[in-house]
Amino acid sequence: MIGMGTTTRIQRIEIPLLVFLLLSVVVPCDAQTGVREERVRVNQVVGRVEFKRGSGPNWRSLRVGMPVKSGWDIRTYMESETELEFESGTIIRVGENTIVTVSDALIREGTGATKTKIDVATGQVWANVKKLANQRSRFRFETPTATASIRGTRLGINVGSKGTAVDVYEGLVVVAPRGNNEAGVPVSSETRAIVTSRNEQVKVRGFGDSAEKDSVENRLPAPRDPFVTEEMPPDSLREGSQQDTTQGSGEPSVSDTLVPGNQPIPDTTASRANPGGTELVIESPSDNETVSEQSIEIRGRVGRNILVKVGEHETRAGRDGTFRVRVSLEPGPNSIPVTVLTRGAKTLRDLKITYRPPIVLDEGGLHDNMVTGSSELPLDINVSEGAQYSVNGTVGAQTLQLTPGKNTVRINAWDNYGGLKEKSFTVEYRPGMDRMTLLVQKPQENLRIEEPMIPVAGTAAAGARVLVNGVPIPVSPSGFFNYRLPVPDEPQDYIVEVVSELDGRQVRVERSVVYEPERQPLSLSISSPADGQRVGRRILRVAGTTAPQAFVRMGSNQTRASASGIFEMEQTFSERDIGEYYFEVVAESEDRSEEMSRSVTVVVDPASAQINTSSPSVVVQAAAEKASRNREMVISVMDRTPGDQITVTVELNGSAEEFSMESGGRQAVVLEEGKNRFSVSARDLAGNVSNTVSGEAYYLPGPLAIDFVEPMMNPYVIDDLPPMPRGVGLPRMDIEVEIDDGIFEVPEAIRYCRVTGTRGELLLRDNNDYTFSGTLEVLRGTNTFLITAEDIAGNTVSKRLEVIIEE
Repeated sequence: MIGMGTTTRIQRIEIPLLVFLLLSVVVPCDAQTGVREERVRVNQVVGRVEFKRGSGPNWRSLRVGMPVKSGWDIRTYMESETELEFESGTIIRVGENTIVTVSDALIREGTGATKTKIDVATGQVWANVKKLANQRSRFRFETPTATASIRGTRLGINVGSKGTAVDVYEGLVVVAPRGNNEAGVPVSSETRAIVTSRNEQVKVRGFGDSAEKDSVENRLPAPRDPFVTEEMPPDSLREGSQQDTTQGSGEPSVSDTLVPGNQPIPDTTASRANPGGTELVIESPSDNETVSEQSIEIRGRVGRNILVKVGEHETRAGRDGTFRVRVSLEPGPNSIPVTVLTRGAKTLRDLKITYRPPIVLDEGGLHDNMVTGSSELPLDINVSEGAQYSVNGTVGAQTLQLTPGKNTVRINAWDNYGGLKEKSFTVEYRPGMDRMTLLVQKPQENLRIEEPMIPVAGTAAAGARVLVNGVPIPVSPSGFFNYRLPVPDEPQDYIVEVVSELDGRQVRVERSVVYEPERQPLSLSISSPADGQRVGRRILRVAGTTAPQAFVRMGSNQTRASASGIFEMEQTFSERDIGEYYFEVVAESEDRSEEMSRSVTVVVDPASAQINTSSPSVVVQAAAEKASRNREMVISVMDRTPGDQITVTVELNGSAEEFSMESGGRQAVVLEEGKNRFSVSARDLAGNVSNTVSGEAYYLPGPLAIDFVEPMMNPYVIDDLPPMPRGVGLPRMDIEVEIDDGIFEVPEAIRYCRVTGTRGELLLRDNNDYTFSGTLEVLRGTNTFLITAEDIAGNTVSKRLEVIIEE
């Protein structure tokens, strides 16, 4: 047993050394540099996307922000896609019904050289590969039939049962049949390469060339570069910017012809466009449209959940890809940039809208069929800011000379934006009219007004004093007066009394006026936030328009719209609101007779540090149980934030590994035999850091065995013991045993070793090297001892020893 233990120790030393030597051959490394994994993160997930860790059996949901490790498999389902961003800046987009493996993603410290290999088993991928750092860097795609080696380019790869197609949009790619790199063919920009089986010649043709009839090329979709939009020339991306667009071709998807039917992915019989594209469609208003409203709503469609910026306003398209934003216009031509925000910000459209404000023309009390006794009519005409007017052809006229009888007065108003408004009146001039005549043209009897202001206008004798409801008002030398009488903003009937005084005489006229404010039909629109918008701030501004002075409520929040119908409220979020959050905005008319509501659903972002403030908590089973016969150490995490994704970092015996878990999840970590040193911590999507649990855990699978070192024989016979004089103590003998646990590295894990015999129990001395020793008293004849040992994990072993002293 001692010999076997020695052999085991030698093997445990040599195996890591051999692995180290092999790694030294495969991955050259000098004394100053080392190789580490390149950081790869998930940029975007649309639909159902799953991942699997290397040889692990379970597929799990892939989430935005997760790290992706070397050896992970990723698969997408129908109408689903994902996007990976490498530390070097390279972007890989994985289309629907696709299976890929990130085989290698390595960076050499010091030199910055990278080694990247992506295996595409089936489906479609697109790549925007950044220029490699140096000549020692390598980037390669590998499919069942072909390999594609890259220095820095944009390309697309289609893989199916018929073979592999490589579309090069920009740069140079060396395409070769798999397993035959010597047959590699350089493929330049705007060129497609086809490899239908291993060791077959690479077929190359330009994007514009016609393919042979019934060839594989004819069944492939047209080349589509998702990193360049139709509005932008290809050269605009030469500096490394990336921009999304959707496939405009009506040709069938590559999944219809190339995806093998035996892959574990959904049905691919129908042709579908890429759901994650960013083709921008503006539905309203039309480009170069002229509008008469200062505030307009811009509606359109883009890829679902895509961030869109319209002017200075940001919103996120809903699950159906639609978005709407309200913007304010300046008079005249407006250019509104509409931008799709992905990894970079590239303006896709400049929307041209002309705002032609309506012209306001207030004739200042002048009205049709009015009568005056003066030959000069003073004018008080007001128009919109920036507009001009003319009276009977005279621009900006202040007075008008009348002739006896009826006079026609024509007023024209215009602005610089092409707007025009015209009004025409008849004014009768009666020379020698009775000096005490009082003509009240405004208000007419039972006039109904919609604003709390009553127009009072007419003609009195020249030099007369005019009072309206007892208040003197201005009168022109010719006796013309024009006044606006304010009344309380309370709907009811009012009496207007107009009195003219001259030479101690009075003339009085009364008119009844009904004040009934016009109530706009109740309306309600939400301009911010957009439905489906992702919220990353604790306080969300909710704004919109409704009827002027309408009451608006949202939960317990209440406000009142302005005179122009604009309202604004705030919604505060906490971590219990994370995920889809539904709220309702209710508007009530000013008289509370009508009610209207609109609902909005937003996505409260668990990655927001403002909202997600709770730190995760880590529990490690081994922290409470130092030693166990269980090979697995179980880690669990708790986080009260709904929907939070937690990244757990486990350092075990000098090696680190990360796991992505949800709250309440459990992860088993395999321990090495013997003593394990561990440290476990976690962080959530918002960067909140958990407690750190560290310690030591022993994995002691057992079984134990006992070997006798002294005596070497069992039974042990003593036949040369001389006769003992009476009164002399019992004979004594030394005993030494060795405990074998199959590990031979943790002697401290043996809790005790004891001997039980006819003379009682003896705890042997621990020599800290798996051996235990002591001294036993023996009697003449046969002595039976039971040696028992136990380790700290509860493994036990017992063995009998017989010592025979012959007479």
